[in-house]
Amino acid sequence: MYFLAQRELSGLRDSGNAFKIFNEELVNLHRGQGLDLYWRDTMTVPTEEDYYLMISLKTGGLFRLATRLMQSVSTTGINVLPLAELVGTIFQIRDDYQNLCSEKVSQSFLSPPPSLSSVVDI
Repeated sequence: MYFLAQRELSGLRDSGNAFKIFNEELVNLHRGQGLDLYWRDTMTVPTEEDYYLMISLKTGGLFRLATRLMQSVSTTGINVLPLAELVGTIFQIRDDYQNLCSEKVSQSFLSPPPSLSSVVDI
């Protein structure tokens, strides 16, 4: 899916900058996702500071990606990046809270992860 979205960047006015933004934010997103998965798989409870960093990288990255791409072609000069960061933070905290309150999701954390062979047809 990333490659399909990336292909569309070449049609933007400043496609070189758009590719730069896209790559920066996808790296951030994967770093944040990596932290989230590491904590889950090692049953590590992050500090509040680390949790907010993960949110900023992971979900904030998606909101920043969209916002930065729109701002790169906008002529208004209005910087809405702080608002996008805040919305990303609220979105992720709400999602995590809902997961913690969901019996199905919380039970899945107590179960061992499925083997690769049960998920992928080998």
